[in-house]
Amino acid sequence: MCIEDLAKFPHLLLAGATQSGKSTAIKSLLMSIAYKYRTGDVNVLLMDFLGKQDSDFAIFNNQPFLSSPVITSPMVGLKAILSLHEEMKKRMQDKNLSDMPSIVCVIDEFPRLFSDIEKEYEASLKLAMTQLLSASRHTKIHLVLAVQDLIKEHLKCGIGIITARIALKCGHYQNSVNILGRGDAHKLVGVGQMIFDSQSGRDKRLQGSFIKDEDMK
Repeated sequence: MCIEDLAKFPHLLLAGATQSGKSTAIKSLLMSIAYKYRTGDVNVLLMDFLGKQDSDFAIFNNQPFLSSPVITSPMVGLKAILSLHEEMKKRMQDKNLSDMPSIVCVIDEFPRLFSDIEKEYEASLKLAMTQLLSASRHTKIHLVLAVQDLIKEHLKCGIGIITARIALKCGHYQNSVNILGRGDAHKLVGVGQMIFDSQSGRDKRLQGSFIKDEDMK
C-alpha cells in the first residue's frame, strides 16, 4: 500500500501511453478526494483535452467537490487558468489563508491547452502556468498535469519544478526519459503498472488500483 499527500508534493506530473492506466490513476486520485472531502474543504477544477466526445471524467459532473462541469474546451480552460492565477495572487495577500479550501486543478492532455488556443493568448497562459507552478504551493493550490506521451517540444511552460512524478507504460525510451530522467518506464507492461518518484523516495514500483464506474457511483 502506498499513500501519499498531494498537498506535500505540491504538484504532480502523470504520464503514460494509451491503455497504460492513466485515466484510471486520475480517477483513483479524484475518488480519494471525493471520499474524504465532500464538504468543501477541497475544490477540484477538472479539465480534459483528449478530444473525445464524452470525457472519461464526466462521472464526476455535479459532484459537490467539483468547481464546474468537466472543462473540455481549451479556450474555456484558458479562462479558468487565468482565473486560478488571479485567485493565487489574491490568496497571497489574504491573512485568512488557513481557512480557505485547497484547490486541486487536474489537466489531462495539458499540452493541448497551449496548442489549441488562439496564439494571441499563449504568452498570458504561459505566464500564468509558470507562476502557478512556482508559487501556488504557498496558497493551497495544487496542479496535476497529465499527458499520454510527454514530448518536451510540445511544452510551453517549465515542468522541472514538479518533483512528484508518476510514469505508467511509455511508448518508447525517450518518453520515459522526459518524465523520469531515465528510461525504465518503457519496460512496464501497462494496465496500471507505474513508477513513482517523489520527495519521499524514487523508483517506487507500484500497481495502480482499478475502480469500475459502477463502484465509483
